[in-house]
Amino acid sequence: MAAYHRRNTYRLPTHDYSDSRYAYFITLQTKIKAVEAQSSIDPARPFISCRPLGTQADRSLHFYREQGKWLIFAYSLMPNHLHLLVSPLGGANLSNILGSYESYTTRLAWEHGVVGPLWQRSFYDHILRSEQAAINVVNYILNNPVRARLVKRWEDWPWCGAPDPL
Repeated sequence: MAAYHRRNTYRLPTHDYSDSRYAYFITLQTKIKAVEAQSSIDPARPFISCRPLGTQADRSLHFYREQGKWLIFAYSLMPNHLHLLVSPLGGANLSNILGSYESYTTRLAWEHGVVGPLWQRSFYDHILRSEQAAINVVNYILNNPVRARLVKRWEDWPWCGAPDPL
């Protein structure tokens, strides 16, 4: 009989991830292992090597916002990762929303030649407990493309913004 390996989880076991009183700083990291030979995707930088994929991934974030699933206080889709500061709405569970987002964007990536998963299996989250912490995270997220020397001003990065007020 094979040994059962329990996957580590970084979620707090007793926390309700549908609680809209909290803001969550989320980081999703890509982890592409293979692409089709004719694909233009660079596995280390999928969103800027295939700008249509980056644009589709950006639009998908807004889709969940428009569906009333979450507020997006700040986001930045980088060449190989995504930073979000969000709060779930209407009882929507944050893990479920992110799972749907990852699944949908992975299917989009397959259309561009990615073979297998687009994202790492889990995501990093940090629950913010103060307004000042949220302000600091918003600044961190928005300035991520500037720190990466992709643009001089965050407003010039096409997949970055703060659509909802804190």
